[in-house]
Amino acid sequence: MLPAPLKPYAALIYIGGFLAVIGAGAYLYYDMNRPATGSWRYGVCRTFVELETRYPHTINVTQVVEDARYAEIYVSFINAHGVRPTRVYKCNYKQTETGQILVDDIYVDFDRISDEKIDLFNKMVPFLIESKDIDTTLPNWEGMSIEALRPD
Repeated sequence: MLPAPLKPYAALIYIGGFLAVIGAGAYLYYDMNRPATGSWRYGVCRTFVELETRYPHTINVTQVVEDARYAEIYVSFINAHGVRPTRVYKCNYKQTETGQILVDDIYVDFDRISDEKIDLFNKMVPFLIESKDIDTTLPNWEGMSIEALRPD
């Protein structure tokens, strides 16, 4: 027995379903291959790291830990002596009575940064949070080898 002929709208349903499957596959491919990004907490803390480093183009982020109140970044960089030290930067955030988010304190290797530096940096934090140009791209750890993480 032969199947009944397709109704005119049934072909459109099949074509629409096929296009939906192709579209969903394309979105999943894009979503899996785009670079991972951190939150504004990571971006603000990374900006502080770049401002405090003499040669910011040599910064190598090895680990990032984020929570609702802080961002912790493990970095290595080349200093003025050509040595690649490893540092831990922890930026703690607070919310003022007016709702503005500021840096509460910053620790570098468990040593607190001075209040003067924090107050100076807090003048730009609201602008950094609102900015769309802040770099929140996380490194691609998937392709890194242990040799890439080892200091020179």
